[in-house]
Amino acid sequence: MGKISGMEDIRQLPPKVCGIYKAVIQMLEEGTEAGDIRVSAVTERAGIGKGTAYEYFDSKEEIVTCAILYQMRCMFGWLKETLEELDGFLREAGFRWVRQYGDKTMTAPRPGAERVFFTARKDG
Repeated sequence: MGKISGMEDIRQLPPKVCGIYKAVIQMLEEGTEAGDIRVSAVTERAGIGKGTAYEYFDSKEEIVTCAILYQMRCMFGWLKETLEELDGFLREAGFRWVRQYGDKTMTAPRPGAERVFFTARKDG
């Protein structure tokens, strides 16, 4: 698998990419600002070499953005599974919400979208 776009089937991601994503999410959950994440810290947590990260991604911003997309897609997958277990109104209302909002978050980001995230974070 070559470069990662963030929209690959999450069940078929290489284990090293999953490790990168998990490391980034852990760092964000611990309170590290997205702009302060260092590739060397991510790869150390993931147990891979720094060069390996650049085999899959072109920049730190791409790594962080794709990790966030991965996390969102996992959450929407969990939500879908949970809704499938419900009956009646809650099930239908939930699926309407996922169709309305979830599909928009799961479309491929436009080129340069990661720069908007990082710029907005610095300003606000």
